[in-house]
Amino acid sequence: MMRFFQGCNALVTGASSGLGAEFARQLAPLASRLVLVARRNDRLEELADDLRRFHPHLEVRVFAADLATADRRNALADWLASEKIDINFLINNAAIIKDRTIAKMSYEEWDAVIDVNLSGVFYCCKHALEIMREGGAIVSFGSIAAIQGFFGQANYAAAK
Repeated sequence: MMRFFQGCNALVTGASSGLGAEFARQLAPLASRLVLVARRNDRLEELADDLRRFHPHLEVRVFAADLATADRRNALADWLASEKIDINFLINNAAIIKDRTIAKMSYEEWDAVIDVNLSGVFYCCKHALEIMREGGAIVSFGSIAAIQGFFGQANYAAAK
């Protein structure tokens, strides 16, 4: 299965920590290029430096983007096009949680989670398809919360 990733170009959202950073670490020995996207540029640069140090064959590019905002999603798409970056794989990992009961949840909290966890995935897929190599794949992560909602996670469950 891992041969499938040999020589690939992958874009990983939510790459600054947690699962996204781990996906990048696991792909690094196999990939030719990784594009790491997250809100926290300092963490992205730190991860990119580590990956370059341990995998000198690997081209690592970073782009700081809050996928909740249309401006940053579009800026990412424009940057990928201007840099002539093509990909084999998109890994939609970016997500946020803002737990609160519906009665106490603000409109802003609802919108923030929906904008990143749902709209961000849609727009990343839409933009990725424009630059994806034939035979590429998109992996989008869900959550058990989508099937079995948890207290205070109406926005998260709806987005997943």
